[in-house]
Amino acid sequence: LGAVDKLQLVFDYLDIAENIDPEDPELNLLKGYLDLILSVNLPFSSPKDAISRFERHAAPKYMVNRALFAAYRDLEEYTTAMKYINMALHDSPNNPELQYLKGQLLRKQGKTKKNNRESLNLLKEAYNYFDKAMIKFNQLPKGIQIPLRHDHRAIQDEINSIVAN
Repeated sequence: LGAVDKLQLVFDYLDIAENIDPEDPELNLLKGYLDLILSVNLPFSSPKDAISRFERHAAPKYMVNRALFAAYRDLEEYTTAMKYINMALHDSPNNPELQYLKGQLLRKQGKTKKNNRESLNLLKEAYNYFDKAMIKFNQLPKGIQIPLRHDHRAIQDEINSIVAN
């Protein structure tokens, strides 16, 4: 219950900042992420509003593309999500978080394929992205390091399982 009061205070300050400069790119990036989080967790919100905010006013570009990736991933529009993660990686090719996120999406796609060859190719590509992220493991926050380490190991087992069959 106390969190609701704090959340309202955050929104009050964001409204003040928006009154100062409604097109501030970093403010719109932050508000877009908040809109996205709320839309995924509350039934009366729409992710399309967050997507619109990202597209119109947010920056820097690679962060906008990362945000749009997350929005479309959460909407389970994986083809569009892949387009945005590729654009984010184009703008920031050595970013280990982006590499990990692309690996996650490839893994998800690989696990849904009925064809073992197609599944194996996607899982191997995902593994390569996890490997790239592991090279810069220490640059990542702990909240990403732990799942990355787990996914890196798990995907090896998934690949081995397909190869064994």
